[in-house]
Amino acid sequence: MQAWAPMMLADAMEAIDGQSVNNAIALVAAAIALCSVGVAIFVYWRTEQRERRIEKSSAYLELEVNSSEAFRYQAQHAAVMERLRRWERPDVVPLAESEAWETTLNYYFQCLNLFEVCANFRRNKIIQPQVFASWVAWFFDLLKDWYFRSIWDSELRSNYTRDVRNIFDLGTDIFREHPEPEVREREFYKAVAYLMGGCPTIANWLDEIAEAPVWPPQDRGRSNVLRRVEYAPRQSTGPDTPTEAVPMALDLRWNGEGDADRAAAFAGSIIGRDTAYISHGEIQTGLSPDGKEWAPNLADLYADDFSDLVDRDLLVARDSQASIVAVAVLAWEDSKRRKFAVLEDMVVDPERRSGGVGAQVVEAVAARVADRDVEWLFLESGLRNRRAHAFFERNGFHEISHVFGRRIEPRPRSGPGQ
Repeated sequence: MQAWAPMMLADAMEAIDGQSVNNAIALVAAAIALCSVGVAIFVYWRTEQRERRIEKSSAYLELEVNSSEAFRYQAQHAAVMERLRRWERPDVVPLAESEAWETTLNYYFQCLNLFEVCANFRRNKIIQPQVFASWVAWFFDLLKDWYFRSIWDSELRSNYTRDVRNIFDLGTDIFREHPEPEVREREFYKAVAYLMGGCPTIANWLDEIAEAPVWPPQDRGRSNVLRRVEYAPRQSTGPDTPTEAVPMALDLRWNGEGDADRAAAFAGSIIGRDTAYISHGEIQTGLSPDGKEWAPNLADLYADDFSDLVDRDLLVARDSQASIVAVAVLAWEDSKRRKFAVLEDMVVDPERRSGGVGAQVVEAVAARVADRDVEWLFLESGLRNRRAHAFFERNGFHEISHVFGRRIEPRPRSGPGQ
């Protein structure tokens, strides 16, 4: 018995060791299989996420393409829709079945269809809040049209989903309750933010776009390598700022002695920097040879024009330091059937823009026209001078016509008498 005991114990230990190895192998195999399942699930999840991102990107890209078509339609029919797309109802309105009515209504349907898709995308988180907020500016632009506001309830509202109905129901109410343009815009963004679940990005959008990156960035230490860009409110308004700030005090003088030469030098130095000022009047008066470039002696030409004040008035605006900050030339016309005035030139120092200077000059010109019992004041503006167009529209002017020109090359003459 004693001789067999060690052998039995050795056999038992060998059996146990073999079972343990098999168990360990089985455990490792199970772990590998489980990891394989986990990797497969992870790969599937990532693939699904990628496909969803691609699907969302494709959907939004299609929305952007369609919005470009709407912009193109608007540009092609701007002249036809002009009287229906003003802030206020004009004295003469196109008939209900006219081309203007049909064209404008078609444009509104195009826009609202896009807005409906955009709102649905936001509800389903296909687009981010900041992307949707950028579309709200287009919503507000449609509300600026007196015609859109007048037909929203009767012609448009019933065709759209709740989000679009709610947005433009509140929008039309805001336009009725708030006469101030800036208040209207802010209230509208707040209303849309509320309708979209209290979204702070939409509510604060106007403040966000009024901010600029901090440059150079503040030093936060070497450890923070991947730091985010800081933003702060703009310290000064640039030339593209569309709103007027608090007006500055101006000394406004009409036809002042010795002002012609100084005003001409001022106008020539500022206007000559930007060919966007050029309109058909500059071609007609020889200030521009081709509508693309200024004449080389622009200041001298202005001096000649400003010195001739027969049927014309020269307004010079100065600041508290007696520096010229703006110049305007007002011409008086007396046709066979009507007297009218033309604001031939208006120049504002670029560093003083968005400070109320331009608005004060326009009001001074309008007051002078009213004093002479003249009903109409006209002006022209270069095709590319869009900032000026927006300024004049904010100050009571509206687009009436488009001017076309064709340059005719002289015919070659073959002989002295021909």
